[in-house]
Amino acid sequence: NAEAQGRQAEFSAQISRFQNDQLRQQATFSDMQAQLQRDQAAMLRQQTEGEERQAKEQADRIRQEKARILGLQRSQYAKAGVTTEGSPLAILADTSSLYDMQVADTLLLANLTGERGRYAARVTDFNAGITALESKMMRDQAGINEQAINFNLNEEQFAARMWLRSWI
Repeated sequence: NAEAQGRQAEFSAQISRFQNDQLRQQATFSDMQAQLQRDQAAMLRQQTEGEERQAKEQADRIRQEKARILGLQRSQYAKAGVTTEGSPLAILADTSSLYDMQVADTLLLANLTGERGRYAARVTDFNAGITALESKMMRDQAGINEQAINFNLNEEQFAARMWLRSWI
C-alpha cells in the first residue's frame, strides 16, 4: 500500500509536470504573439510615415501646379494686353484659392490618416505589452507550480515511508 501510494505520488507529479510544461509552452507562444504585435506596430508606423510623406509630396505637386497655372494665366493676360486688375485679378485670386484649398485638404487628410496610424500603432504596442505580461505571469506560475509539485511529491513520499516504517 505504501509503495502504491509512492507510485501514485510520482504519477501525480508527472501529470502536474506535463501540465506545467504546457503552461511554459503557452508562455512561449504568447512571447511570439507579443513580438508579432510589436512588429505589426512598427509596420503601422512605417506605413503612416510613408502615407504622410506621400501627402506632403502631393501638396508640393499641387503648389507647383498652382504656380504653373497662375504663371500661364498671367502670361495669357499679358499676351492679350489685359491688365491684372478687376476680373482678371479675381480669376487669379480664385485660382490661387482653389489650389490653396487643395493643399490644405491634402495636408489635413494626411494629418488625420497619420494620427489614426499612430493611434493604431500605440494600441498594438500596448497589446504587445499585455501579451508579454501574460507570458511572464505564466512563466512565474509555472515556477511556483514546479515548487509545489516537488513539495507535494516529497511530502507524499515521506508520508508513504513513514506509513511503511510504522508497519515494520
